[in-house]
Amino acid sequence: MKKKAVKAPSKPKKQKIQVKEADGKVKVIGEYDPNTKIFTCKRRRSEHLMRKWMAWGLDAKAVDFLSKERAIVHLKDTESKWEYKCEAIDFKIKGKLEEFHQHRPQYFLPLEEWEVVKAKNRSMVIECLEKDCKHNFGNQCMRGVIRLGEKGECVSYEEKFE
Repeated sequence: MKKKAVKAPSKPKKQKIQVKEADGKVKVIGEYDPNTKIFTCKRRRSEHLMRKWMAWGLDAKAVDFLSKERAIVHLKDTESKWEYKCEAIDFKIKGKLEEFHQHRPQYFLPLEEWEVVKAKNRSMVIECLEKDCKHNFGNQCMRGVIRLGEKGECVSYEEKFE
């Protein structure tokens, strides 16, 4: 008698996360892998970084879903080639909720709350003296620190391009 091979259950596939804008357009904002619990998105710094708060934004409904999943957000800046990550729940705890024109409500998480995963383009950084800062990536600061406080902490910064 021949034995039948038992198929292993298939893993859930990556899901495209989409949002519907006020004008009815649907756009993909990233991809979620339920196996690794990582949401990956690509953004252009010049277009998607909210300079008013120096923060990356993410759709509020997407944040709600990703927070329930206890997901990690992995953001890839296509211009600077830098990559950042944070926990999705950080958007709700440390971020700011705002709504702009044609976009649905979004959470904005300031740069200082992101961890730098990869830094490729040296033109986006300057030398940093603060050794214990989570933004210090090989003595290069993603925030462009220009002034340190009495205890050596970042007290102000500005973007600096070479």
